[in-house]
Amino acid sequence: MPTVHLDDVELYYEEAGPADAPCVLLLHGYTATSGMWALQRAALAERYRVIAPDARGHGRTRSVGRQRLALARSAADALGLLDRLGIARAHVVGLSMGGMVAQELVLRAPARVDRLVLCDTLAGPLPAPLFLAAATLPIAAEIRPARELIRRRWLAQGGVPMAHMSEVARSMTSHEDLRGMLRAGRALLGKRDRRPDLASITQDTLVLVGENDALFNGSLVLHARLPRARLAVLARCGHGSAVWRPRTFNRVLLEFLEEPGSFPPGTARYFPKSTTPGAPEAWRPIVAPRPLGWVEESRAVGRRVWSRLAPRRARR
Repeated sequence: MPTVHLDDVELYYEEAGPADAPCVLLLHGYTATSGMWALQRAALAERYRVIAPDARGHGRTRSVGRQRLALARSAADALGLLDRLGIARAHVVGLSMGGMVAQELVLRAPARVDRLVLCDTLAGPLPAPLFLAAATLPIAAEIRPARELIRRRWLAQGGVPMAHMSEVARSMTSHEDLRGMLRAGRALLGKRDRRPDLASITQDTLVLVGENDALFNGSLVLHARLPRARLAVLARCGHGSAVWRPRTFNRVLLEFLEEPGSFPPGTARYFPKSTTPGAPEAWRPIVAPRPLGWVEESRAVGRRVWSRLAPRRARR
């Protein structure tokens, strides 16, 4: 297994592509592993050196003792991995928790980051549904009925090779250090609010999000506050856009990495889901809605919860 020793941990990673090509660093989400990037590695490996590590407490990377984990530590691990592999500069792609780590990384070492891709993530504190998920998912993943529910949910998504979905479902529920993953969840619960720091990130940035993602509003905030950000919204897509719509995700990602000028900062694009199998999915420009303030966001969440409860109350 490819691992590097970083101070107190053996960090597992997967690698693909030519060693002398530009590097793309892929940072996975909470409760996932480097295995979630299987189709992205395949798409990128012809032109890039692709590095995808398992974060502490996830997959084959164990945490150490009872140490307290933090997003900043994960960012330091990613930089240490690049150092050990002799990579001075990389494009950084992070999804969900990986997007939060990517923000820590670019704020800590801006000279090490070429272009930045933030997928299904946010800079502020977690909204209530994600807060609850961070606290309970590792426990649910160890309960057989919940584990099978997670597998069926991922396998039910259309348009993705079944073998890949099986691997993703397995990677979502196969970890060697459950206690370490719980500690990683606590790091998410106590994450630092990075919204005031976004103006200092000057890299060309792609903010990519599914339109049905619970973190959609957080992505709008990133797009509004990052100086050189552009927004891509994938239709009929939930949290985990790299898995739900990998073909469109890969096309948008490659276009941005190779020709960022074709997708100018400040613009937003919407990618409908094609109803014709194999047909290209043409984008159309959109005006990104204004991000909600935290009071407005709380009220909006309350209205959604109440609208779901009201029919049940009426039946009683």
